Amino acid sequence: MPRPYKGHLLTEEQKKLAGDNYRLALKFVGQLYSQRKIREWEVEEVKSYMYWQICTCAEKYDPEQLNEEGRKATFATMAFRGFKGAFQYYREYEQRWRGRYFLTDFLTTNDDGDRESFRELRDIRGEKKKVKINEIKSIFGIVDLSLMERQVIDLYFDQKFTFVEIGDMFGLSRETIRNHYKAVLEKAKTYIDENGLELKDFIHS
Repeated sequence: MPRPYKGHLLTEEQKKLAGDNYRLALKFVGQLYSQRKIREWEVEEVKSYMYWQICTCAEKYDPEQLNEEGRKATFATMAFRGFKGAFQYYREYEQRWRGRYFLTDFLTTNDDGDRESFRELRDIRGEKKKVKINEIKSIFGIVDLSLMERQVIDLYFDQKFTFVEIGDMFGLSRETIRNHYKAVLEKAKTYIDENGLELKDFIHS
């Protein structure tokens, strides 16, 4: 996910310095894209990282400070070094969680029949996959569920009953069954977050 906006933390002079040099960030991102180090759908996200970094450089830059060679470091030199570090952070930290992000986003409350619908997701490498919720229902087998919640999942996924039909079996309304199903999804999301799971942990095709 994009890092937070930082411009509001700068002085007016620092904001001007960052704004006047934002082209450096765009140039760096363009180089990454032309070298195929990032995909098209990552461009805007990486731009936000580089903007954060150029704001950080503007905040710390001292034109009178000398580098290791005893020379005054230019803002551009400082910025490009910072861009490299920011991109490494993006690759080594944020990308580890991309699969988990899309997996938790996938686990939304579905209406009857949506168990069979396809959704297009990107895996941790950015490659697109068409996934059915049936394909990741194995997550429910390792989540701590109540007896009622597990019965709802089994009836809904394995025996293909609708929420209305399941409700009739237990003398409950469709909405009550749907709420049980929603509670299961929330437990699954929590389990994914706490254990750092990724989409590839459930999709093996």
